[in-house]
Amino acid sequence: MTAFTLLSHGRVAVLATLAACLLWTGGPLTANAGAEAAWTTYHHDAARSGADPDATNPVPPSFAWQSVDLGAPLWNQPLILGSRVYVATVGNEIYALDAATGAVIWSKSAGVPVPEAEVTCGNVKPTVGVVGTPVIDPATQTLYAVAEVWDAATKEAHHLLRGFKLSDGEDVLSTPVDPPGSNPKTLLERPALNLSQGKVIFGYGGNAGDCGLYNGAVVAAPEAGGAPSFWSYHPAAPAYGGAAVWGPGGPAVDEEGHIYIATGNPNFPEGKAVSTYDYSDSLLELSSSMALLGNFEPPSWLSDSNEDRDLGSSGPELLPGHVLFQAGKNELGYLIDETTMGSGAPALYSHKVCKGIKEGEGEGSFGGDAYAAGTIYVPCTDGVRALSYDQVAHTFTELWQGPTDATGPPIVSGGLVWVISGKFLHGGGTKLYGLDPATGVPRYTETLPSPTIDHFASPSAAGGRVFVATGSSVTAYQIADLARNPPTPSVVTGAPGATTQTTASLQSSVNPNGGEVSNCTFFYGMTSAYGEQAPCDSLPGAGTSPVAVTGSLAGLTPNTTYHFNLTAVNEGGEGEGADATFKTLPNAPAVVSGSATAVTQTTASLSATVNPMGAEIEECVFEYGPTSAYGASAPCSSLLASEEAPSAVTVALAGLQAHAVYHFRTFARGPGGSSQGSDESFATLPRAPVAVTGTASSLTQGSATLNATVDPGGVALDDCHFDYGSTVAYGSAVPCTMLLAGGLGAQPVSAPVTGLSAGTSYFFRIAAANVGGAGYGEAQSVSTPAPTTLLVEAPGPQQGPPGKQGLLTFQEQRPRFVQASITTRALRAAPDGRIGLALSCPGGQSRCVGSVLLRTAVAVRLGKARPAVLSLAGGSFAIAAGQRVTVSLRLSARAWSLVKRGRLLRVRAILSARDAEGSLHSSQALLTLQRRAPTSR
Repeated sequence: MTAFTLLSHGRVAVLATLAACLLWTGGPLTANAGAEAAWTTYHHDAARSGADPDATNPVPPSFAWQSVDLGAPLWNQPLILGSRVYVATVGNEIYALDAATGAVIWSKSAGVPVPEAEVTCGNVKPTVGVVGTPVIDPATQTLYAVAEVWDAATKEAHHLLRGFKLSDGEDVLSTPVDPPGSNPKTLLERPALNLSQGKVIFGYGGNAGDCGLYNGAVVAAPEAGGAPSFWSYHPAAPAYGGAAVWGPGGPAVDEEGHIYIATGNPNFPEGKAVSTYDYSDSLLELSSSMALLGNFEPPSWLSDSNEDRDLGSSGPELLPGHVLFQAGKNELGYLIDETTMGSGAPALYSHKVCKGIKEGEGEGSFGGDAYAAGTIYVPCTDGVRALSYDQVAHTFTELWQGPTDATGPPIVSGGLVWVISGKFLHGGGTKLYGLDPATGVPRYTETLPSPTIDHFASPSAAGGRVFVATGSSVTAYQIADLARNPPTPSVVTGAPGATTQTTASLQSSVNPNGGEVSNCTFFYGMTSAYGEQAPCDSLPGAGTSPVAVTGSLAGLTPNTTYHFNLTAVNEGGEGEGADATFKTLPNAPAVVSGSATAVTQTTASLSATVNPMGAEIEECVFEYGPTSAYGASAPCSSLLASEEAPSAVTVALAGLQAHAVYHFRTFARGPGGSSQGSDESFATLPRAPVAVTGTASSLTQGSATLNATVDPGGVALDDCHFDYGSTVAYGSAVPCTMLLAGGLGAQPVSAPVTGLSAGTSYFFRIAAANVGGAGYGEAQSVSTPAPTTLLVEAPGPQQGPPGKQGLLTFQEQRPRFVQASITTRALRAAPDGRIGLALSCPGGQSRCVGSVLLRTAVAVRLGKARPAVLSLAGGSFAIAAGQRVTVSLRLSARAWSLVKRGRLLRVRAILSARDAEGSLHSSQALLTLQRRAPTSR
């Protein structure tokens, strides 16, 4: 008894782990925790785990009952739901038996079976009827079986999918399911049936001996009736058929409804060999509509196919984490990733598992495997093997080998591994072993009251009993005391409670169903494989009503979807809730304030960077105002998408106050909270100066004082000058006598101007600039006085010496000053650097005497020197009144270097002369100067 009680302590114990292995597969074939006993398909569930979750209070096995003779042998596994056992015979009889006594409750015929003599080869005797293990759909309370039926009138065989109500055997379905173009006599429906998305799934192989032509096939027939879908093998020459889907374990189905089947070797003419891969001797993944989704090709496919070492001698086994285990005749076991089958990827791991009767001759594994508590149990022709499965590394290692005659497909129930002995390929098993799951040593050996017929016979287990098809009867053994077991806890996964970036409060309810809950655990992780766990905050006790339980999680990753469920364990076993999900909050957006650009008196462009931290931004604004209290806001240019990288955001502000300091920062809010950037500031530009041109004063023939008022706009001026000239195009400028400091209000400015021409009208205006811009006054005009003359009085008429009588009085007029004028506007320099400047002296003058100076009109740069106004050439002149002369000037070296570059220079010509009183007068003109083109020769 001690050996049994060691296995009854919570999720870490073997039995509790068995329950978890059963529940993860989902689907209609899974036993309901705390509900009626169930073994509704081959090896218990759609994944073919072969593990019974109910027998948690094991007792030494004892014979319970043997049914009456049911009229024909049983080649399949008994099915159990509630208080009944359901079996089918090769005589096409379906039976419902009392699970406690073995008494027949009802029986129904699925049709006339095919006589053995009508089948050209095979080993099913005396008739061929229901051979593959049926399937029960608890949702529809219907048992489905494939029957091979005989039409004596036409001498034809057919296969029908039959449906019978569990309550009374009412016939509710009869669908023809022979593949198109097939010969039903050459097909044997040996594999167990399964369910996928409302369809019954099964396969076809050939009769023992592979006589006749056939192609392996898989069928998906709707439970509600209607035309079935087919996948059929298409051989590649020289193969003409084969690829049987014949392993007794039949198809496995995952939680998504994907179907996994193993095929056998191709058939080909004697003396030939196959060489082209065609999905024979493989593991295939199909949809419930029979579309091929993926495949696994053994590396040894070529030799295995040519030497009858087919993979399909055993059915696929679904392991946790979307991994498949597959063994076959070639003595190897493979671990295959379901998610990579679509690309035909190689196995995750493979290693020798079985040793044939003659090692290396391919008599490896037959039937179906079992999986529980991290251990894979594999039927081998030299004794069952136990493999320790490393779910993380995806490898396995051998734990033990059972008795050499324990060759049948194993199951796990009541803390033991149950295996039927048998002579390989000959049936006749007479012993039922109960093996220690840790060592493989038999703890119990029961002698069957009748030998088995099926040479791949496998027991079933539910409700504390093990059931074996013994010839034409069923035998039951009591292995657990269910009277002392309360139902397992009923678990309802609830919605998550408060969730933050790194924490979550999980909520669910547990009905202890009268048993003391010893373990209550939330399992969670980023996938439905979970990987992490946290205890319930408190245990729900031992009542019979649902109790709310909570769990507190910490250390989570922000902005991540987590899967979770709840498991609760009492004396009856483990109950598990459905998978649910929650999502942690993302981190608050990360905000970095930027700068202000394009600042004017009333506008500015603000920038920042915002990292949404993987979640949609709900609000993004720029806050701004005259202080760090802000007071105004403007939305960002756009709301950012849910990404995890900084992105630029901007806003354009208008209506600001000129010459003011503004504070600003960026604010962003997402599902995970809000953040703001640092306080930054900028100053708007002041307004441009207000300039008002005044009148000229101190006016002479050659000079004047220009006056104006300027309001600087509150900041110091960068520039203040008067533009003046003989037209409103001006052309000359003179700086104000001083630059005004910052301030508000009109302030007077002035500038003296010299070198004006007498008797000439001039236009002028005030111009002032600060960092905010430039202001200009209205144009005003002033005229210099005309030239004056000196009057020299001669003596009047008087008496004098003879000869001097009668002289008249007169006035002599003399110009006060003389001024030459330039008669050309374009100058050309000769190769020797000389230029000629044409000057003229107006008539009525005595003569024009003065000097001429040529300068650059603007600052120019020579070499690395700073830009400057350069003197180019100079000379003097003396011109008679009314005459025109050309004054020869020689350019300076610097001037000649400019001209030689081919540049067209703007030069200023300044003429200077003194009047009779010694005052200097000048006039200016703008000319162009360039190099004279060389003369062609």
